[in-house]
Amino acid sequence: MADLSLSAGAIHARIEVVAGNTTSRLDSVNSGYNRALGGIDPRDPSGEAHVWGFLRPLSTSDALWATTTTEAVAIDATATANLTTTANTFYPSMDQKTIASVTLSNEYTMTYVSATSITMSANWTDDTGDTFTITPDGIYPLDDDFGGFVDGPVYAYNSSVSTGPLVEADMTEIEELRRDDNETGLPSKWAVQPRSNTTTGQKYDLVVHPVPDSTRAIRYRHEVRPTALTDSTSVYALGTPKFHHAIEYAALADWEVLAGHTPGVWEGKYQEAMAAAIDEDSSRYGTQDVGVNQSDV
Repeated sequence: MADLSLSAGAIHARIEVVAGNTTSRLDSVNSGYNRALGGIDPRDPSGEAHVWGFLRPLSTSDALWATTTTEAVAIDATATANLTTTANTFYPSMDQKTIASVTLSNEYTMTYVSATSITMSANWTDDTGDTFTITPDGIYPLDDDFGGFVDGPVYAYNSSVSTGPLVEADMTEIEELRRDDNETGLPSKWAVQPRSNTTTGQKYDLVVHPVPDSTRAIRYRHEVRPTALTDSTSVYALGTPKFHHAIEYAALADWEVLAGHTPGVWEGKYQEAMAAAIDEDSSRYGTQDVGVNQSDV
């Protein structure tokens, strides 16, 4: 059965058809997306916003990884910055961490490629045939779209390692704990800290104490922070087809006003589509009345 979801490119093309020209209307697409994400129910006279269930997914981290040592690895003469193992060794959250050779203690910055492959920051010919170690610092990147915890992190079940409660703390407390005790163990405290700004916008890290002595996975629900849509038939907004139609009509309503027309048919269609999308989301996810912990975001 064909999927009725609308791509961002399809929504954009629709506005161009209605407008009668090919002038870019991507600003109206993103304006419509932002309006629909706001969740204002047109049937509610108080203007209360609906909280979209699809913006609160369950996430499983790749791992709070502990000290990791590779097998002995030989350099690839044709790609001297690459390091490849036969066993699954690396995690995405190791990206840009320090990896050191065991014998010579040469240090490199690693770029994650896959569970068995990384790129080193320099040629590592002197270390060929050696083993390498990645030592954790207790800082793990959160999802790029992280906008705050709905449910704080908990350990995923693992019969081979011990787990326990994870309790939120502030960064001052964690820094003091690290100052007084730099041993590894079962992490029991966590905090969120902002990463230095990048060209892709603000990102966040999860900081735990103590630094893990064994690799453990965690689970949590977080508030998704959507990114802008681009004019592509392979780019889709979050949500269901009904929500996509609400975006389409919100975008057309935005164009309608910008073109100097009195809000009319497209605004009416938007309100109908928005009501349908809200009803569908409520029946699927229930009432999302749990607040988002944005104290550190």
